[in-house]
Amino acid sequence: MSAIERTGLPVQSLESLDVFAEGYNHRRGSPCSISFSEFTAALSHSIPGLAISFQQCRTFCLSLGHHIQIEIQGGKCIPVDTAGLQRSPSRDQSSLQPAASLSHLEELYLAWEYNDLEETAGILDQLLFFNHVAGACIFPHLKRCTFINLRMSETALMTFFRGVPRLTHLTMDHIFLRGEYTGYTGLFELLSTTMLDLDCLRLRSLYSSSGMQYPDELKQKRWDIHRTGADAKRLVVAKAI
Repeated sequence: MSAIERTGLPVQSLESLDVFAEGYNHRRGSPCSISFSEFTAALSHSIPGLAISFQQCRTFCLSLGHHIQIEIQGGKCIPVDTAGLQRSPSRDQSSLQPAASLSHLEELYLAWEYNDLEETAGILDQLLFFNHVAGACIFPHLKRCTFINLRMSETALMTFFRGVPRLTHLTMDHIFLRGEYTGYTGLFELLSTTMLDLDCLRLRSLYSSSGMQYPDELKQKRWDIHRTGADAKRLVVAKAI
């Protein structure tokens, strides 16, 4: 991505992009992600036809994280340079615009590698990048969706899923809603009433202000949900704890 930004090399039309999607476990501080700042910088570079290159993409899998440099001190990873976090938030968010050209997308996999840094305005703006994606991008042909360790507003969550009626597979793992919200009730109703093709549903660690469990599930599955077939469309009942 840095080479694309510096040289303006053309990117040929692609059908699949997979960067650090499932090759490891998503743990706090893991280095296996691409810098959000560098990724958006590459997208924003004046590369002729970059948006066109993404138009035929069917699979888009990406693990993102903050741009930091670390040193190993006493067996721990210590951030020593967070300069990449100082980029203007407006520049980063507007640079995601080429992603709006993914109109033929059938599979979307987004993960965020979390680092326990002080949540400055710049850091928080990057953490909430999905709010911009949900408002700017439309994926009418999306069938498979996986979200891991993302932070977003309830408005962004609902906006996105209202626009993907053909979904067949959904995995949500460690999702955090930020700001004023009522929880996941609206999403659960949407999945049950409008996702007619939904065949696989996996929910794990969806965080609300007080935590949740699912009283209608089997005892060993009160905290997580894994449903397949017609059962995937059964209404999820959540209870605050």
